[in-house]
Amino acid sequence: MTHNHNAVPAQDYLAYVTRQIRLDAGHTPQTWKDAIAAYDHAHNHPPPTLADRDEARRILTYIRGQSPDDALTPHLADLVTCLNREHIRRDELALAASAALVYTRAQEREARAREESKRRQTSRHVGARGQEISITRAYILAHRDRPSPHTGRVHIYEIQDGQGNAYTYFASRPELEPGWTYDLLADVKRHEIYREIQKTIVGNVRIGRVVEEGSK
Repeated sequence: MTHNHNAVPAQDYLAYVTRQIRLDAGHTPQTWKDAIAAYDHAHNHPPPTLADRDEARRILTYIRGQSPDDALTPHLADLVTCLNREHIRRDELALAASAALVYTRAQEREARAREESKRRQTSRHVGARGQEISITRAYILAHRDRPSPHTGRVHIYEIQDGQGNAYTYFASRPELEPGWTYDLLADVKRHEIYREIQKTIVGNVRIGRVVEEGSK
């Protein structure tokens, strides 16, 4: 197969990029080089699948849908300029390949926004201050830590139960695993509303049992 030595079709190239990401199980600094090598020597490589080509089309649609009037980062602005052309110059291949990562991150942000919207709709305050409560199927959404003048570090857990109620737990040491699901006992400390989400702040958390290990 003979290809233009100076430029490649944008959608065809992105199909090879998505193919390479699928084969490597993720985007790497080598992705664009391997993708163009497979494109240039297509007779030696399996072609992109229909799913690869569909994903490339979605990536291209997303990037081309970004308005120059929006407050774009310099990288995204360059990407929009690059991929609004039907052909990509060969000195822009690394930039063009990054569109897949930009698109994936945008999808992840949208998924988080949908999840937060769902939590705003479903979460309710649980129990009364000082009351011991059971948190059934408590999924550990996130764990972060920060300096504390009292304990050295404080560990903050964001928790969601099986009914969609949101909890925050401040601990003096690591106690729970992100991505795991537990049945917990805890004491209600107070109720808060954060970003329109009703949250129950708990303390003295005890593990009743591990329901499921690992990420859901």
